[in-house]
Amino acid sequence: MLTPHPDPFRRDHALHLDRTPDVVAMNEAAGYLVGQFDFTSFSKVKGGVDHYVCYLYEAGWHPAPGGLVFRIRANRFVRGMVRLVVGTLLEVGRGKMTPRQFQELLWSQRRVDAGGAAPARGLFLSKVEYGPGVVPDAES
Repeated sequence: MLTPHPDPFRRDHALHLDRTPDVVAMNEAAGYLVGQFDFTSFSKVKGGVDHYVCYLYEAGWHPAPGGLVFRIRANRFVRGMVRLVVGTLLEVGRGKMTPRQFQELLWSQRRVDAGGAAPARGLFLSKVEYGPGVVPDAES
């Protein structure tokens, strides 16, 4: 969660920004992530995987009590991907990168051009879903 005001009770569970980001620009950029892409630009290089292709179903910032929440859903994530995506989207929100430049970064597959990783505080895995037949029934 991004919070506009420091909160000592949430310091390990939210990221405080000193100024309000351009959420419209961040959501425009996040929209470019939806679909199937190679996420080399947003991965820790040499993460021990054969490929960096993921299919994103959703990526966007949403208002929540006390701030903003970034929601992302995909068929898989590569190492460091979510923190790097969020960190780079924050650069879009600060005006350091345009949404179009963000899209070009995704297409370029050049990790060195991405922003830094967002801090882990406030990052939560909230749900894991599997298609039918992947996980055996508990009754079996």
